Amino acid sequence: MKKTLLVFFCALMTLSSVRAQDLQGTLNSLAGDAALGYIDPITQGFLNNLNGGLFHKAPQAKLFGFDLELGLAVMATPLSTLDKEFSATGTFRFNKSQADDIAANTISNTELYYAQKRDALSTAIQGSSFTIGISGPTVVGKKYDPADPTSEVLVSVDGNASITYNDPLGNPHTESRNFNQIVRTGLGGVGDLGNLAYMPFMAPQVSLGTLFGTQLTVRYMPKLNIPDVGDLSWTGFGIQHNLGYWLPIPFVDVAASFYTQTIKIDPIFEMSGTAFGVNASKQLGFAFLNITPYAGFMFESAKMKVHYTPPAADYGPGVTPPDIAFEIEGKNSTRLTLGLSLRLLIFNINADYNIGKYNSLTAGIFFAI
Repeated sequence: MKKTLLVFFCALMTLSSVRAQDLQGTLNSLAGDAALGYIDPITQGFLNNLNGGLFHKAPQAKLFGFDLELGLAVMATPLSTLDKEFSATGTFRFNKSQADDIAANTISNTELYYAQKRDALSTAIQGSSFTIGISGPTVVGKKYDPADPTSEVLVSVDGNASITYNDPLGNPHTESRNFNQIVRTGLGGVGDLGNLAYMPFMAPQVSLGTLFGTQLTVRYMPKLNIPDVGDLSWTGFGIQHNLGYWLPIPFVDVAASFYTQTIKIDPIFEMSGTAFGVNASKQLGFAFLNITPYAGFMFESAKMKVHYTPPAADYGPGVTPPDIAFEIEGKNSTRLTLGLSLRLLIFNINADYNIGKYNSLTAGIFFAI
């Protein structure tokens, strides 16, 4: 699922030239908890973008007013700020193909009954989880080059398994086998991700106000079925309230705000974000022709959850596939936003810069009434 999820978002959201088979092959080899370091930069890019573009002005301090905006917010996190290398350890359940390779490298064909021993060791390896170490380029790091050892992801495996096998006469034998290997994956950064300047994202967005100095913002995408993946949906809302409605504030409009949103691909993936804080703006000009500088400070959180069971066909007979579940937390906890909004008749265009653990750029274009 992780490979499918990342292929989908890379193709749909980043507009890059990532090839699906590149990422699919990489994550087939690097599944499991230890692979989170490999995909962390791209997930941090998405999570950092999620809470961007939520506002570009404070609502008016009115009892009632009509202010409708419908359009698209676009966010981009510079990839230069994200990790290009990683080193991680974690648990891993090998599938049949991987276990067969380890067994073949562990048991020489000069050993007595080597074929039976390899089959038994492969089955034993598939039936247990092992601690592995993974290090090398991340998904946005160096693309693999056979002449450059630093461009390759390496997997270190150190384990022990008890095997039981029958000799050609049917006599049972039991022994313990150790395996300690460095697996060269021939894998590095994916496609052209490492050459991209930004990790982009976009959100359909509608804002409506004003009632008692309050504006409602909605992010919504109707359920969309993605073959072989699941149903994609996006729901989110936020409110801004102009504090000047109760106590007049000179020179600028100041608003308190709260936002929450969730993106799901049922039944295996969920990405959610929450942000709250204050923002201020000052309109300079007329109702349909103006410039509005704005700024805001937000506390925020974002996370990605995945729950997936691999196909049983990837594993040997009688081997139960591992249940893969993990959660990645966004590393941004606050953001300072500085921006400018331009109103041209029925259009509103804005751009801002966001400063936090990871910085980002945001722009928006909206049909405005």
